[in-house]
Amino acid sequence: MAELEVLGSNRILAGSAASIRVTCYRDGELATPTGTLTCSIANAEGTVLATPTPTASNGVLTAAMTAAQNVDVNTLTVTWDGLVFGAEPATTITSEHESIGAWLFGLAEARTHGNPSQPLASANDYPDDFIRYYRDLIADKFAERLLYPLGARYQMATIDGDGTSELFLRNAWRCRRLRNVWVRTYGTTTWTALTESQMALCSLTRAGLLSREGNVWPKGKGNIRIAYENGAQPIPLELRDAALAVLADASVGSDLPARATTQTIEGNTFQLATPGIRGSFVGIPGVDEALEHHRVKTFGVA
Repeated sequence: MAELEVLGSNRILAGSAASIRVTCYRDGELATPTGTLTCSIANAEGTVLATPTPTASNGVLTAAMTAAQNVDVNTLTVTWDGLVFGAEPATTITSEHESIGAWLFGLAEARTHGNPSQPLASANDYPDDFIRYYRDLIADKFAERLLYPLGARYQMATIDGDGTSELFLRNAWRCRRLRNVWVRTYGTTTWTALTESQMALCSLTRAGLLSREGNVWPKGKGNIRIAYENGAQPIPLELRDAALAVLADASVGSDLPARATTQTIEGNTFQLATPGIRGSFVGIPGVDEALEHHRVKTFGVA
């Protein structure tokens, strides 16, 4: 059985040319497919944005998108077709990716931040894909605490209509742009997109209030679907610095046991900042302070 593994990061930057790369495995072994390879890249709504001719080398499949094909933030499904392994029939495999509005930090920024002699300065010891992996991991971890992503992200929500002109989107605290709205008629499975003139009378506030001027949202269960952009952009400098501090900490590591909560130095015992204890989220005081400063404060959220 053939399977794909995203190489480094499944994210690309919207508005720029980008390469989507995946590693191909056959029965757990790295494998380079032959055959007449094709691929198509579709957005979250199923619209095909690009059909580049992929390349295959040393088990890595690469598909390129131009800036014109990668205009907006979105979630992407790449269909890799015509993959042949040995004497087997050609097969099709898909991979999931995301086009985002901004990087949490750049690769060069990560290597030069703080002390120039830091280990991350070495591309041999810490390849670009290592930094990309941790950049995504840190971005997701920060978003969990902040309750919103850093950098614009495409999101889709399905909510209940209640017969009023205003609906709230849950967990949408930094809305930037309303992209599309669909309505499903009671008892059917067909979604109908609002027309351009209908969309012109809809608005979405930063805190997720969806309004419809001169009309109401029909009552129903899961009958309103909204596509929108959410996230803080530009990313606050304090949070960029905090993210770089987490990256540096992850690369250097610690001699302390992973479960340690105290440290004794010359007979004096000190409490360590430990994630999940005494309000600490990351375990680095300055980072925890930055996250607390910028996170959304809501009732019932710890």
